[in-house]
Amino acid sequence: MRYTFPKSQKLVSLKAIDSTFAAGNSLFCYPIKLLYTPNTDSSVNQALFSVPKRNFKRANKRNTLKRRMREAYRLNKHALDDVSRETEMSYNLVLIYVAKEEESYKRIADSMVTLLKRLGAATAPNKQ
Repeated sequence: MRYTFPKSQKLVSLKAIDSTFAAGNSLFCYPIKLLYTPNTDSSVNQALFSVPKRNFKRANKRNTLKRRMREAYRLNKHALDDVSRETEMSYNLVLIYVAKEEESYKRIADSMVTLLKRLGAATAPNKQ
């Protein structure tokens, strides 16, 4: 298992980003909100990380939080990748940091694990 986050897994298409914000489903686990839509353009899950300037004026704080979110995603994305392989469906993910104060990496990582498990459970086919 490779714990990498290559460019092919980064959500950069403006059309895909707009459609995810407009018509995406959402999940929430403090301090992260997850918006997701099925990805029809690619066979891999693609993610985008956002920290609002409204809550964190200094760019270094925003960058630090985005780094923490990316690292937590990179180390835990395998849970979602397994579900994507089973269902042969990939997703566009937008992860938004919603807290007003800076949280520790552990809190962000725990939230990320919870969100990815919930997304996997919500999109997995029912086995009966």
